[in-house]
Amino acid sequence: MIIYPINVLHGQDINYIENNRDYVDVNTEQQRNVATTNQGLSVRRGNWKENDQFSTGLLNYGFTESVYYQFSGESIFEDGNPLSGAPFLNYAWTNLNPLDFKIPPAWSYGAEFQYYSSDSESVYSGENDVAGSAINMSLYMFNFNVKAFALDPIKEFLHPYFGVGWGVLTGYFATKQTETGKAYETTFFGPFNYQMIGVQIMLGNKWGIIAEFKNLRGTAATSNDPFDQGEGNSVSLAFDGVIIGLSAYYRM
Repeated sequence: MIIYPINVLHGQDINYIENNRDYVDVNTEQQRNVATTNQGLSVRRGNWKENDQFSTGLLNYGFTESVYYQFSGESIFEDGNPLSGAPFLNYAWTNLNPLDFKIPPAWSYGAEFQYYSSDSESVYSGENDVAGSAINMSLYMFNFNVKAFALDPIKEFLHPYFGVGWGVLTGYFATKQTETGKAYETTFFGPFNYQMIGVQIMLGNKWGIIAEFKNLRGTAATSNDPFDQGEGNSVSLAFDGVIIGLSAYYRM
């Protein structure tokens, strides 16, 4: 009688006999483990096929020091009102990406455009009638940003986040001086950066609202100096301030 050892493997066979003499298929076990892992990862990450997000809404931009006062030197603008962005004239795009971490579970990169306009009457914060120069300002802001999310922005109801951004601002003043009656057009341009915190609130599978707070630092140099507030023929303006926004988003 010939006895064959039970622990000999033939060729590249990957079946073996455990101590309890039951056959075990290694390939089957490995595939089962991989499938279970992938299923768990899919559930944790949610539906990441829809990770491009677009938003627009209302913004309020308050300056640390009134830009109107810096530009003109007229005291009536020293405590000027904040700028209110025209409804739905700010647009943001965000690309969401999952991370293999519990905190943060996701990050994003994106771009944003903002537009503000104002005039002397909207900026003047006093109650009495005063005489001052007519100054109209248009402000355009373009930026790139990155965010880190504290909770899964695809799966969870609330998505707190924080981030940073960098960009450029540009625009112009159209002015008419009270004393001389002369009219000028002055352009400006400069860089800015900011830190932000916010929260997204999911109201539907693909849409919701965003509440956001930005702490911004920026400077710009003007093309001329009609009010003689700078050195030479230019004024350096500080656009430091805070932007508060409430927007609606849609993901696709």
